[in-house]
Amino acid sequence: MNPFEDLLKELGTLLGSDLVPDEHSTCMILFTNGVKIQLELDKSSEFLIIGSLLGEVSPGRYREQILIEALKNNHLPEIGVFAFSLKKKALTLFIKKPFDELPANHLCELVRALSERALPWVTALKNQVIPSIPSTRSSSGPSIFNMSK
Repeated sequence: MNPFEDLLKELGTLLGSDLVPDEHSTCMILFTNGVKIQLELDKSSEFLIIGSLLGEVSPGRYREQILIEALKNNHLPEIGVFAFSLKKKALTLFIKKPFDELPANHLCELVRALSERALPWVTALKNQVIPSIPSTRSSSGPSIFNMSK
């Protein structure tokens, strides 16, 4: 086995599931809440990318509103960064971590946190609504650009 397969095996034990990479060296985890989390090594094999395709967003006003809301919620990079995939026309949420510094128990926590963070977005995109996400940012002090929060 290679280190990625070893990590997936340990993670699978923690999650109660058999996890193995596919022919593209990726692994998809489907949670009971319907969220799919994909794990893959980057091309250099230095970083593990943990991501979720949240849903397709059609061009227009709704897409603009979703992207604005996603940008507002990009203040917690340790539990995921929102991005837009031009290829898939979809909103994504991902974390990129150094592979060598990621024990299975920490990866398990990250995967679960990402799944929880993704759920309201997946639901909102299915229903074509803007997710109602409570702000967890600190309101003390000025922002980096002295803009109101």
